[in-house]
Amino acid sequence: AKRLKTTTAAATATMGSSSGSNNNNKNNKEGGELKVSESLRWFLGDISPSRFFNDIFEKKPVFIPARGDRDRKRAESMFDYTFMLDVIRNNELYYNDSMTLCVFEGGKRKTTSLEGIAEAERVHDLYTHHNHTVQFYRPQRFSDPICRFNKDLEGDFEDLVGASVYLTPPASQGLAPHHDDVEVFIVQTQGEKHWKVFAPREGEELPRDHSQDLDISDVDGGGGVGGGGGEGHNK
Repeated sequence: AKRLKTTTAAATATMGSSSGSNNNNKNNKEGGELKVSESLRWFLGDISPSRFFNDIFEKKPVFIPARGDRDRKRAESMFDYTFMLDVIRNNELYYNDSMTLCVFEGGKRKTTSLEGIAEAERVHDLYTHHNHTVQFYRPQRFSDPICRFNKDLEGDFEDLVGASVYLTPPASQGLAPHHDDVEVFIVQTQGEKHWKVFAPREGEELPRDHSQDLDISDVDGGGGVGGGGGEGHNK
């Protein structure tokens, strides 16, 4: 089975599982409904686990709105921009290993060349004054809520789950259109973000490989938020 991937973000958080996961939840029922973790039930909101696995998982994207302040506060507790800067200040983290910074200009994603120990002030300057998106890897090392979320989904899908955070400045695009090789679960932890989700290209409905950056002309218009690995999307 392929690795399950999660991505979380402080403006957006994603969590994903791959096609070919070893999920056996369809045989694990409690009171007539599938037995899943509290974390997955919270994420699904008003969607039942049965409907999720039968009609949505690895089939189509779905948008799940927050159900009020309690949901929003739980999402906010996972990660945010201020927390990230504190983590950088208080830990010896390296560019390219723990994070990369990029900017989307002229229809292309450009990764900024940075080396050595990450500096919170440098990251803040690039984010605030130069429209850079921060891709922060493995945030579960520092966030207990993300760590618990990953652990619970690993039990639900019986596969590995990872996480990343994507923080994009206001009125900016983070990444070029692309498709992933995993199922992606997104938790908006801070602010707001507009997503464009495109229908999979023929033969890439459940791809085994992550795509290169795509030109907008390479993908067809679609709709929805959060879904299968083959769906192209912009962050």
